[in-house]
Amino acid sequence: MHIYCPYCEEHREETEFHYAGQAHIARPYDPDNTTDETWGNYL
Repeated sequence: MHIYCPYCEEHREETEFHYAGQAHIARPYDPDNTTDETWGNYL
């Protein structure tokens, strides 16, 4: 299946699209009380 990418304006293979980020990097548990340093490390 091909999916249109609005960024590169081309149709790309579905395998190029991923969700939820990288599996080995955990999102901060409490986003509202997370420090800027922790967010920076996550990003």
